[in-house]
Amino acid sequence: MSVSLGELAVRFGCELRGDPDRRVEHVATLANADERSLAFLANPRYRQQLAATRAAAVVLGGASAAECPTAMLLSENPYAT
Repeated sequence: MSVSLGELAVRFGCELRGDPDRRVEHVATLANADERSLAFLANPRYRQQLAATRAAAVVLGGASAAECPTAMLLSENPYAT
């Protein structure tokens, strides 16, 4: 099953920065993500993995947005999203 980033943004009340039509198929860690993955960053100790992630999109907080190389769903609480 795949879902668009636009659909996820509406469902979870996140701000989307990226293509709303881009689709993801599964969730993965930042390190293991591929171009069909949605990853998330909630713990600052994993921030170094953000620059190299291959994820289609990342759920994260605004403090990490400038470092994100791909589409993002901004959330006040990425872990809960």
